Amino acid sequence: MKLQRLCVLAIFTMGCSQASSLVGKANGSHKLTAKWSLKVHGLKGGAPEEYQIEVWENGSVFRAHVNATIPEEGGPSKEESDVICDGKTVWQFNRKKLYSEGSEPQPGLYYEPADSDLLKPLYFWRVPDVAYTVDGTEKILGRDCTRLKTTQQDITRNTIDVSCWIDPTLGYLLKRSNTSGGEIYGGQSECREVQGYPTFPAGHFAPPKDATKSTSPPELWGIGISI
Repeated sequence: MKLQRLCVLAIFTMGCSQASSLVGKANGSHKLTAKWSLKVHGLKGGAPEEYQIEVWENGSVFRAHVNATIPEEGGPSKEESDVICDGKTVWQFNRKKLYSEGSEPQPGLYYEPADSDLLKPLYFWRVPDVAYTVDGTEKILGRDCTRLKTTQQDITRNTIDVSCWIDPTLGYLLKRSNTSGGEIYGGQSECREVQGYPTFPAGHFAPPKDATKSTSPPELWGIGISI
């Protein structure tokens, strides 16, 4: 009986260690490009905000091209922009509001908070740094991913079940799902395409020079939930 308990403890410890290692890889630096689909569900139901985002990540710096569809009373609004973030400053440029009859240019902005932690939610492909259990394996984009699961509370004290699918070889999150009481809750994200170690064009991560400083964070994509 004692040996059986030791075996169970050993398996549990190995699982926790594996999960912790995967979270560390997923939250580390990468050199890759990826295409993502994000859906952010409001607490009152209705159509979610939808984002199609292409990301180029090079260490702590990333560039993204964002196409957003935001539900509104008069019909969904569509916006497009490019984003660069170096972990301390975020620039939003090439901004356009899209209409059936054409597009309307918007001014470029940059935001530089005193506390760089305020920019962490922009890295939506990172994993909440909490304790997980290994919940099986599954193929995403043809890659063998390890599924991690945790149950936490968000800032409103709702109980949230979070599942994250991480490719151990690439060390990258490929899917995240959040539910509460069995219902979809907050942001859902899924990678549609990923390529490791690409070659980036010269100046790809250089910020624009004609942006105006903003005192509030840009509305880039719904951050879903924070746990």
